[in-house]
Amino acid sequence: MSTLAWMVIAPAILAFMIAPLLAFLVGRRLPAEHEASRSVHVAAKRETVFALLVDVAAIPRWRKTIGKVDLVAREPRVRFREHGAQGALELEIDESIAPGKLVLRTSPARRMAFEGTWTYSLEEDADGTRVTLIERGQVHSPLARLFAAYLLGHPTHVERTLAALVARFAKR
Repeated sequence: MSTLAWMVIAPAILAFMIAPLLAFLVGRRLPAEHEASRSVHVAAKRETVFALLVDVAAIPRWRKTIGKVDLVAREPRVRFREHGAQGALELEIDESIAPGKLVLRTSPARRMAFEGTWTYSLEEDADGTRVTLIERGQVHSPLARLFAAYLLGHPTHVERTLAALVARFAKR
């Protein structure tokens, strides 16, 4: 191989070997915990919105990124598995206070790369419901942490979920 070829190939090989290490080190410096919160107006009564949120079987009908939901257990808490583009995520209903508060938690029965809670707060609004969704999470993998913080953005899941909820009740 010519010297010119090595001048091109050697740095490429070196970069290919060093890039994952640098990504790991940067991700490791990021905090494992994060919090993201957003609020939206939903054109439906609070009781109607709450009923939809607690109906885990209905999730694929309004969150198009979820292909299916498997009910894992009803007792002692409702536990279910969402299947989406990112894979499966096992959740449970941690707290349910109709019609104002719902807390979902990653299931402690399964250790996952991401663990956390999603707290829905529902308040009566002028002609519907003000829904606030707070995600409090912990990303264990430094590489996943880097991806979540810089490429995807921590609020992305919250924003997509709320947008789907608004669309579900949009007047047609």
